[in-house]
Formats: sequence, C-alpha cells, structure tokens
Amino acid sequence: MLLTTVALLAPLLLIGALGVVSARSRHFRQALNPLNEFVFRITLPCYLFTVIVKAPRPTGGVPWLILLPGPLLAGAGFVVIGFVLLRRWPRGTMRHQQIGVVALCATWGNVAYLGVPIATGLAGPEAGLPAGIMQLLHNLLFLVGYPVLRRLIGLGAHTNQNLPTGISKYRPSLWHRIIDVLTTFLNPATLGVGIGVITQVMSISVPDVVLTTTTLLAGATVPCALFVAGLAVPGAFHAVRRRTVPLFTVLVAAGIKTLILPAIGALVLRLVAFTDSSTGSVWLLSALIMLAMPSASAALNLAIAYDREPDAAASIIISTMLMFPLTLPIMLTLNAM
Repeated sequence: MLLTTVALLAPLLLIGALGVVSARSRHFRQALNPLNEFVFRITLPCYLFTVIVKAPRPTGGVPWLILLPGPLLAGAGFVVIGFVLLRRWPRGTMRHQQIGVVALCATWGNVAYLGVPIATGLAGPEAGLPAGIMQLLHNLLFLVGYPVLRRLIGLGAHTNQNLPTGISKYRPSLWHRIIDVLTTFLNPATLGVGIGVITQVMSISVPDVVLTTTTLLAGATVPCALFVAGLAVPGAFHAVRRRTVPLFTVLVAAGIKTLILPAIGALVLRLVAFTDSSTGSVWLLSALIMLAMPSASAALNLAIAYDREPDAAASIIISTMLMFPLTLPIMLTLNAM
C-alpha cells in the first residue's frame, strides 16, 4: 500500500520540487502571482467546466449517503475550526487574515489532482465514477463556497484588525453583507461550474473546438498549481523560521487534515455502510480516500486571491504532503480492520 501510494505521488511531487528549485531564480519568484492568476482565472474554470460536461451520468442509483458525508464533514470542520481560531485561539499567535487559510487547508483536500488517480490506482477503474463525483462535490464546496464560508465565520472584505486605537471598526449593514455574499458568487470558478451545469442539464452540444480548448487549458491546472505551490515553499519555510506562521498551528492543521478528519469520516462511513448494506466497497473506499488527501494545492490560489496569505497556505500544504504518504496507508489499514 505504501509503495503504491508513493508511486502515484512521485510525478506530482517532482513537479512541486521543480517549483522549489525554480524559486531560486528571481524571475520565477516574481511570476508567483501572475501564475496564480492564470490558474485561478483561466485554467481552473476550464477544468471545472470540462469535468462537469464530460461527467458520465450514472445508469444506476447513486448512493448519496456515501457521497454527502465527506463534503458536509469538511464544510462543518471549516466552520468549527474558523470559530475556534477566531474566538478561542490564543491572541497574538497568528494574524487575523490567516484564520480562513488555516481552516481551509485543514479541511479541503487535494481530491482532484491526487484523489481521483489514487482512488483508481488503489480500487481499480471502477472507482473513476465515484471518485469523479466526490471530487466535484468537494471542489464545488470550497472553490465556490470559500468566500461565503469566510463571511460565515466572521471574516470578510470589511474586516480590519489593525485600526488605530480609539477608532471604531466599520460594521457593514445587513444589506451590504447580502450584496457582498452575492458578489462573491461571480468569481471565475462559479462561472465555470454554472456554465458546465447548464450545458449538462440542458444537453447542450459543445463544439469540438471549444471542448478541446477547455480540455487543453484544464490539463494545465494540475502542473501549474503544483509548480506555484513549489515556488511558495521557500517563502513558507522562511515564514515559519521568522515566526510569521506559528509552527504549532501548522502542525495542528496538518494533523487535522491527514488524521482526525479522515478518522471521523471513516466512522461516519462505516455507520452509513451498516444502515445501507447495498453500498459497494468501491464507493466507501473512494469516499475515505477523498477525506484522507493532503491539503489542496489550489488552496494556495484561494489564499492569495482572498487573504493575501501564501505563506500560511504553503506551510500547511507542505506539511500534509510530507505526512500523507504515511497517514493514508494507516487510515486505509484501520478502515479495512
């Protein structure tokens, strides 16, 4: 199990390592933000559109009791972690804008780039359908819902923790909050998902030239996102050394993502399996693999776009990637027992 997992991870890790080496060049370091914009605004929407349009429609019944616990658990975990960091975490140990990033990286897994190939590699080609549907649900939750989840726990564009003493903080009205939430849905990821869903539901025929173009751009999402994550590694290590990102917080978030969240998910999925004996083992295994994935490399893109905090995201992503080759076989073995 360990050798199989490492073999599947090796090409992706090599791309990330190439980014780390390239970060020694000033020109590549200066390209971090433009590359991130390219992924976030162009390749990622194309990826979501292409996945939805090409998604096969299942002929039999879909076991929603297996599909839904993972995304729901991840979303609930984000809210709980966000509230704890915002209200119960020791003051002064981390910057306010890092709270959403830590909660994001502790709950959103690399379900598309790693989850689908690992699920099909461990469970066979028949895992392609369940893994494809599950990664879509996970990614929709965070790619589309992250701005809303940030506002749900008390973070937002109007939040400012560095106002001078004696000056009251601006508190937007309910109407302005509603406008903010509606505006956040008009991001590139949402547009890609919306156009894809409309195309799929209405059975609209997509011209080959359009689908080929979006497929080619979608293929650039994985290597570009991992390369950007690699470029951010030196800055992440530097941030930890100078205590910009608390090491304890990074390790706690990595532990939640690779151990606690999949352990809770395994218990929930086992309970569902007892109540629905018709559920196939491939669906159960795929659901657990999705929860056990390391932090999504695309979390770095969201951290830059919404929080301007690449160091915190990169630190947690790196930590989970280092822990993941060991924790995944442990979780799968315990689940099998």
